[in-house]
Amino acid sequence: MEEAIIIGAFDFIGYNLLNKLLNDGVVVHGVDIELSEQASDLKEEKILAIGRNANFNYIEDNEWESLQEVDTLFYCVDVTGGEDLARAEDLLKEAIQYCQSTSTSLIFASTLEVVDHRTHEKITENTPSLPVNERGRVYAKLEDLLRSEYKKKSFAYLLLRLPTLYGPWQPERFAYHQLLQNEHKHGETWDEYKGDVLFIDDAVEALVQAGISESRSEIIHITTGKVDEWAKGIAYIINKSNKQRGENTITLSSEKAQELLSFSPSVSIQEGIEKQKEFIHTLTKDIGRN
Repeated sequence: MEEAIIIGAFDFIGYNLLNKLLNDGVVVHGVDIELSEQASDLKEEKILAIGRNANFNYIEDNEWESLQEVDTLFYCVDVTGGEDLARAEDLLKEAIQYCQSTSTSLIFASTLEVVDHRTHEKITENTPSLPVNERGRVYAKLEDLLRSEYKKKSFAYLLLRLPTLYGPWQPERFAYHQLLQNEHKHGETWDEYKGDVLFIDDAVEALVQAGISESRSEIIHITTGKVDEWAKGIAYIINKSNKQRGENTITLSSEKAQELLSFSPSVSIQEGIEKQKEFIHTLTKDIGRN
């Protein structure tokens, strides 16, 4: 991969992917998307962290559609609620049209929240869609749009379903961030996916492998393959034993990711949390000096 577009380049996934590709010497066109009022308060810090990298091209909204000779387009827009669906759908249609007209590969970052977890003990790519929360319903609609457009026009794509992600730049709405920042209120619960959790660097590596893979028109689940990983992370942060099994007893298959992308996670839950803790400490100090 020599040149890529990231739609949602300053969202959690997109920004970590952006840094990975730039470090690998890839020319990246980062499309800055702000859905409703979700603009990141840390965007300026993110831009400063990139610096004046000659391989980075900052693009606002849809100015990217005139670009040519791009290998891969990554759709990494963080859609948290139904109020953002219309704009997210428009962006996806524009991305599909671009990929179809330029023969660019589309890598779509979705979520495991679209899948039916209520009646299946093992989740695979063949498990039916039946989202149980609003975010899952939004991404299920985006996936339906992707598939329906694919039937009408030929374009290369891979759809990656991701679990809850954690690590540097994790949004403040997530449990790990709140606990590490001591912002969690006693008795408060988190409306986030608890079926699995993956360190952001591992998720980014899966996306990069998808970008260079010859496999196309596939749904791939990116998971740890472990049970109760999210709960283990909570227990580690609050320094309590995790002898009791958490609410998740479902196994998420990782075989297809291993087969098609040669992917398996490399960061343990303890190592990942320590990295996130160190990042928060460093960022807080840097902001305090500014």
